[in-house]
Amino acid sequence: MFSRAIGCIALCVLSAHAQVSILNGGGKRLSDLAGTDTYITVVLKESNARDTNLRIKEVLADRMTVESPNGEPGAYLFDQIREVRVQLGKVAPRRASSSGVLTGSDLDVAARADARVFEVLGEHASNQSYRMQAAALLAASAGPNAAMAVKDLNDLADSNDLPTQLEAGLYLYLAGQPVDPKIVGRGISSGNRAVRASAIRLAGFIGDPAFSNDLVIILKDPSPDTFTPAARAAGQIGDRKFIPDLLRGLTALNDEKAEACVDALTRLGGPEVIGSVKDLMKDSKGSQWFRMLRVRFALGDEEAIRLMKEQALTEPSFRPEALLLLAEQGDWDASVGLREQLAKSYDANIETLAYRARAAAALILADHPPAKSIMQEIFSITPETIYIMGKNDKKELKEAHAIQAQVAACMVIARSGARQLMPMLAIPIGNLNPKVALAACQAALSLANPEYRERLMKIIPAAGDVAAK
Repeated sequence: MFSRAIGCIALCVLSAHAQVSILNGGGKRLSDLAGTDTYITVVLKESNARDTNLRIKEVLADRMTVESPNGEPGAYLFDQIREVRVQLGKVAPRRASSSGVLTGSDLDVAARADARVFEVLGEHASNQSYRMQAAALLAASAGPNAAMAVKDLNDLADSNDLPTQLEAGLYLYLAGQPVDPKIVGRGISSGNRAVRASAIRLAGFIGDPAFSNDLVIILKDPSPDTFTPAARAAGQIGDRKFIPDLLRGLTALNDEKAEACVDALTRLGGPEVIGSVKDLMKDSKGSQWFRMLRVRFALGDEEAIRLMKEQALTEPSFRPEALLLLAEQGDWDASVGLREQLAKSYDANIETLAYRARAAAALILADHPPAKSIMQEIFSITPETIYIMGKNDKKELKEAHAIQAQVAACMVIARSGARQLMPMLAIPIGNLNPKVALAACQAALSLANPEYRERLMKIIPAAGDVAAK
């Protein structure tokens, strides 16, 4: 009886981590990698977030313990892991992203963020969107005002105005509260395209498979207004019957539609997606080819990693993004190239500043402290610094670019999950613009609360996006 129990325990341990997919591992199991100098990337379910440059220390019944290059410990439950990727090439040193506890200075920033949320509520009480964002932050932080904030959001979700109901539903989801699917259903049936798009997005966030049939129909609509959110929602719901439509969308001439399919196919993942995209690449070229390469690269395809280094890096139009993608995965040579890229002159606009924010975060995590100054510059930027070719006399547009760039930088920090970036949020938290301040508060809560970060990452479609919704 005792030996049978031991066998059962061993079988449970084996089945738990045997279900974790290992890419580029040459047939090895997690237990084979434990205690070696092999570096891995852990890809999480739901958000598709990646933690790179880790070494497996021990494989247990329901989790594995890991160590970062600078010795910080961490652990991952197997049911949270989508896949483990064995890293190839020379690895840049990288600090642990979300392991460990908040330091005293981190707690000071978090406390300032809590206070700033209340300030925004007081200063902009008449603005319903700011009020909802603030309520979601208060509800998710589980502080003394959480119940009041949840009630406020639920009252708005019960209003008679469908757009308000859907926006309240978005922030209820972000706060970790249940969302009435009936609101989503009414929105999808709406004749108003903007309302319908909001409902489609919310269907993806809550991940309700009951809306899969609606998405099948919507994905036949060529309009970017509805196809784009439907593609992202398809990836978030996770039904693999969407793959053929998403593969077709990957070749769309409209960038928004195609990028939404990149996001969705990356979330769905698996050998089927990698193989299908590989076949499509045979007849593709230019930006379409690079978009497909990015899907395979994000899924850890070994050949795609080689193509990213050997071909994408040699094409001037692809090189900046290729450097960034490789550096974010811990590639040492790419990190060096990224420093050189950032040293070049540039026009300060939303696209270049969002890129510089991502690059700075990647380099800071690769233990290159001088990159902090780049993030600080973005958080201190003024409209006068912005340059928009052909529209540089548009004061309001320049102000919008400055705000969007700082929001984008906050979202980059949130996506990184790296607690050592928490001190950098002190400046934007104090920003007088409520959009920037609330984005910084979202980032601070993301670093302190992994569950909130998981939800926020579903709302932010891709790294560097300029808004949290």
